[in-house]
Amino acid sequence: MSDPIKCDFDGAPNPRWRYSARDFESMGVLASQGGWYACDECAALIERGEREALAVRVVDALIVEHPSMAAKRDWCLATATMVQGDFFKNRTGPVRADRAGEGPIHA
Repeated sequence: MSDPIKCDFDGAPNPRWRYSARDFESMGVLASQGGWYACDECAALIERGEREALAVRVVDALIVEHPSMAAKRDWCLATATMVQGDFFKNRTGPVRADRAGEGPIHA
């Protein structure tokens, strides 16, 4: 059985939005293949262009899930900002409503 679909930004369950994107590398490794799912909160930040707030949200969620990462918060924030910058460069269209888990998200 496959894992439930989660927001590709902060890991929230049951994301309702998806963004088509080209495959891309970040920091010399394959970072993304195809589209990205987004929860309501992350999609709202993306649509408003609030990139810094999005990166902070992602890192906050990471630290809740993995408290030991709090000591590396600055590194996590820089990494999230870089990977998300690559996401924004490789987006291929507008956000689309999606029922998580149904159909492919690849562009």
